[in-house]
Amino acid sequence: MSVLHNVRFRAYSHATEDQSRVESAMRCVSGVQNVETEMLKGHHGNPLVKMTVFLNKRKDLEAFLGKLKSAGILAEILGTLDRRMDEEGSLHVRLSKQAAYKGRIEITEKDDAISLTAKVRAYPANRDVALRVLMEALRE
Repeated sequence: MSVLHNVRFRAYSHATEDQSRVESAMRCVSGVQNVETEMLKGHHGNPLVKMTVFLNKRKDLEAFLGKLKSAGILAEILGTLDRRMDEEGSLHVRLSKQAAYKGRIEITEKDDAISLTAKVRAYPANRDVALRVLMEALRE
């Protein structure tokens, strides 16, 4: 059984970006081909494309965890887990769009990133239990 219920990836393609490159970055980090897009307008009326991928199948979730392990970023996530976990037991991480386009998975602190929210499978569903469950799973 996966330690995660689901993972949602979200990124925005700004008018100055090549939408196909952002989609390629989303495919790299999520491991799936289907990227949902929604046309929006920015604060100043500029075109903006919201891209979303949602993983909830066990094989996709396990493959994603394998990607994180292969990328060598689990230690960084473990080291910052306390500030990345919300009260409902969801993990929040920003991944570099530029690195993902080049085929790498890297954590970033920049706003212009691929935002991932991973709901941890914990009972009862709260921050403390989710932290414990995720720490144990990522250390394996």
